[in-house]
Amino acid sequence: MSILWVSRREEIVLDFRTLFSRAFLAIAAILGVAGGIHTVTTATFLRNAVSAVGVVSGFERETGRSAPFLGGGETGVMYYPTVEFRTADGNRRSFTSPVGRGRREPAEGALVGVRYHPRHTGSERIDTSLEIWGRALIFGGLAVLFALIGLIGPLGFGKPEPVIRPPDDEGLQDGE
Repeated sequence: MSILWVSRREEIVLDFRTLFSRAFLAIAAILGVAGGIHTVTTATFLRNAVSAVGVVSGFERETGRSAPFLGGGETGVMYYPTVEFRTADGNRRSFTSPVGRGRREPAEGALVGVRYHPRHTGSERIDTSLEIWGRALIFGGLAVLFALIGLIGPLGFGKPEPVIRPPDDEGLQDGE
């Protein structure tokens, strides 16, 4: 009976390890696809984008959008810079960056590089690595992290402890 129990326990542990591994690998695959999509769309955007110089004209302030460890301070206040610039054909455009900061950076009145698609209003981005590649890097990095956990994590659970069975009394005569 105890041999069956040990076998059953090993099956349960193996099933948990397999489930754990497959769950993390599935999440890694989803994040990898999202990272790949963001990489392709960003590369396409950069291929068609035009550069300009803009001026930070103000900030949109939002409370409660960020945890303190993400730079929002103790209050969770995030500042999203609003940038004004002129397109290559002289039209004036304004946009608010989707990337918030815990401080008012860059400063109001500062000149910043801008990338935009000439025919698509709403495609504007401040020309920094984080604003251009941030989503692709975050999704890709999380995909790698989840894949490593899915591949290496199950190895760290250890082996089930062996069950020590009492000696079998069958076949022995009294007193032996």
